[in-house]
Amino acid sequence: MKPPENPKTKKTTKIDGDPKSTKAGGKPGSKPPAMKPIYWVMLIGCILMAVAYFTWDFLSGPPSVEGLAAQAVSGSDAKERLQAVTSLGLIKEKKVAIPALRRVVQDAKDPDVVVIALHNLIGFYDYDSLPVVFKALAHSDKKVREAANGGLVQYFGGKLPNNILYHVVDSPEHHAESISKLEEYYKQKKTDIVP
Repeated sequence: MKPPENPKTKKTTKIDGDPKSTKAGGKPGSKPPAMKPIYWVMLIGCILMAVAYFTWDFLSGPPSVEGLAAQAVSGSDAKERLQAVTSLGLIKEKKVAIPALRRVVQDAKDPDVVVIALHNLIGFYDYDSLPVVFKALAHSDKKVREAANGGLVQYFGGKLPNNILYHVVDSPEHHAESISKLEEYYKQKKTDIVP
C-alpha cells in the first residue's frame, strides 16, 4: 500500500496564470530559462533572410533596357531570349526602345528573336531604322527575310518604293541588288528631309 501524500511536499502543476504556480515540477515563482544570445542572432538572421527573399524582386526593380537587349541577343536559352525581346516590344518610349531593338535585329543569332524585334521596330515607324531593316532582307533565315519584307511593305503603304522588286526566295545576288536600291532611295529621301 502507498503511504498518504503530504500536501506540503507534493509537486503540482498549475496552469491558471498564477505566478506562484509550478510547471513540470519547477520551483514556485521561477522564470523560464532565458534564450541564449546565439539563438537570438540565428533568429534575427532567419528573419532578415526571409524579408530579403520576399522583397528582392521589388527592390531590384525591372531589368534595364540594355539588360533586356543583352538577354535577347545572348540569353542562355530560347525562352529567355524570347521573353526579353517581347519585353522590349512592350516599351513605348521611342528613344529608349528603338536603339535596343536595332541592336537585337543586328546582333541576335536566333531567327525567332530577330523576327519579333523586326515587328516591334517597324511598329515605331522610325525612318532612321530603315537601314537596319534593309540589312535584314539579306538574312540567311527565310522567316527573317519575310518579316523584314512585310514590315517594309507595311511601312511604305503596300509596296516597296520606286517599284523596287524583292522576293524572299530570290538569290542572294538579287537580294543585294534590291537592298542597294532601297539604300539609295533612303539616302535620297534623307537628304530631301534634312535642310
